Order: sequence, then C-alpha cells, then structure tokens
Amino acid sequence: MTYIVPILKRTLLLLEHLSKHPEGKSITELVNDLDIPKTTVFRMLKTLEEGDYVAKSNVGDRYVLSTGCLRIGLAVLENITVEKAARPVMAAIANTYKIPCKLSIPLAEGVMSIAKEDGREGLSLLSGIGTIFPYHAGATGKLLLSFQDDQFIESILTNRKLAQFTNRTITDPDKLRQEIARIRKDGFATESGEYKLGIGAVAYPVFNHKGQVVAGLSGVYLTEQSTPEDIAGYIKQGAAEISARLGYNPNKN
Repeated sequence: MTYIVPILKRTLLLLEHLSKHPEGKSITELVNDLDIPKTTVFRMLKTLEEGDYVAKSNVGDRYVLSTGCLRIGLAVLENITVEKAARPVMAAIANTYKIPCKLSIPLAEGVMSIAKEDGREGLSLLSGIGTIFPYHAGATGKLLLSFQDDQFIESILTNRKLAQFTNRTITDPDKLRQEIARIRKDGFATESGEYKLGIGAVAYPVFNHKGQVVAGLSGVYLTEQSTPEDIAGYIKQGAAEISARLGYNPNKN
C-alpha cells in the first residue's frame, strides 16, 4: 500500500522546479521539463495561483513563485531559528538541574513539540519531536492558547470536542476561559496530571524580536516528588534566555 498522493507529488515537483528558475517558466516549458500533461499543469498552476503560491511574470506568460511560498519559507525558517536558539539552553536545564524540558510551537490543530531534552533518570518526556498535543490539556497547550487572539480561542473552546485524558483535564469551556485569564495575568501556565496522572508541568512563553510569542518552553516533574515552584524558576530563566537569543528586549517590546 502506498500513501503517496500523485497529484500532490507533481505539484511539489512543479514548485521545486520553479524555485530553481527565478526567471519563470511557461506552461509549455513546464510540460516538457516535468513530463506532465498540459491540462494537469494548467489546473495545478491555477490552483496555486489562487492560493498566491505562484503568479504570472511580467515577462511573457511565465509563472514564478509568489508570496505564499515566501510565507511558508519564513515560518519554517523562524521555527528552525527558535529550535537552534533553544537547544543549548534546554541542554543546560536538563544536564544541570535534571529537569526534562520541551519546546513547542502553536499550530491550528494544537501545539507541536520541536525539541526536547530528557533530564532526571527515570523521568523522560512522554513524546517525541513532532507530536501534537491539544490546546486544552497541559501547561504548554494552555499557555500558547492564551496568547492567541480571542476569536481563535473561542473557536477552540466552542467548535472542538475537549477530550478528557484524566479526571484533572479541564473540559468545561468556562473554566478554561478562567484559566486563560489567569495565565494571561501571570504570564505562565502550570498543570498537574491534566494529560497524564502523576506528571506535572510548568510552561513559559518564548518571544521573538518583535515581541510575539513564537513558542513555549515547558519543564516536567513528578507530582509525588515535586511541585511547580520547584522548577518554575529554571524554566522562566530558560525561556527568557531563549527569547534574548531571538532578539527580544522586554524593555523595548
């Protein structure tokens, strides 16, 4: 069984081909270069043009990459930059204080882990890089949701099923609104057994040079052995250091 979508693969090949030819390519040239039927190339280009991923050049009937591709590229670049800035800070937290920590970014469907460091022996993070967690369950999800606009927050609270992972998971929209208000006031989020019983976490925001929240740094602890206060200072300091590496100045932003 193959999971490859042929038309999507062809579309990606077309975009990659255009990226190598900034002068643009005509439909006929794309047909010959990629060995794709003309009608298929035409439909692909029209679809991409509608999404602003390609545009017609001012020179002839040539197609070039457009700002939609730039938006995606800049988003990827920013995430890579965040991950690179966070790596040494997270390693120091894990190695020095034996605190497992994770860096996550907000997506439409939830928060995704893009970096992690295991700390204390016997206590490792629950998931690998690329795992997506829901917004309503866990410190990082609640933190990053709190920094979204109100319209997005309401879409999460009213249009999605708020799954209950443990008896501590907040599934009442009104209680989540109260939690979001508290997080916005305090500037950080905590949880104790909301996603997995026995595991707690503390999360602080990571800011870029524009003062925008681009990620969340979280630390994990065993609820039977520690409290949020035991690790909060280290995670707060780590998030501030990563933010500084990204050019954030709290006195100017």
